[in-house]
This record gives sequence, C-alpha cells and structure tokens, in this order.
Amino acid sequence: MNFPKRAESVNPLKSEEFPVIYEQGKARAYIVDIQKFQEIELLVDNLINLRKEDEDALIRDSGILDVLIARAKEEVAERGRSKCWQEQIDAL
Repeated sequence: MNFPKRAESVNPLKSEEFPVIYEQGKARAYIVDIQKFQEIELLVDNLINLRKEDEDALIRDSGILDVLIARAKEEVAERGRSKCWQEQIDAL
C-alpha cells in the first residue's frame, strides 16, 4: 500500500530570513514585521494549547482508553495477530 507523502513543513523562523541589528559588531536582535510576528504568535499559541483539548481530557479521565487497550491486548493474546488488519481497520 502506498501512502501519499506528507507535505514538508516550512520553518517560519529561519534566522537568515530576518534582518539583524548589530551593536558594536555583534548581532543583538532580529527585525520582525508585524505580520510575521502575528504568525509566530499564532504558532506559539497553538503549541502551548496543543494538549489542552477538552476531548483529550475527557477520554483520559474516563479510563475508557485503558479499557480499550486492555481489551485489544486480550484479543491479540487469544487469537494471535490478525493477518487482515488493514481490512479490519478499513471496515471500521
């Protein structure tokens, strides 16, 4: 089975993309325009909130994920590994 390749992510913080302020011959700061700063701010906000989704907390706190994992391990132990796992996943 061939899976499509994921698009490569572009790092918006490449230092060579920003002008540098030098002080006494040493690089001291980068100049960032407002639009680029807002993009960076959005990226950082998304990273900070990456794991704070209510659905994730509900699943974690309910214990249902542990039950599903235990059940799957029991089924594998009883029947052995499925040879048609891709078809079973597609059927879901």
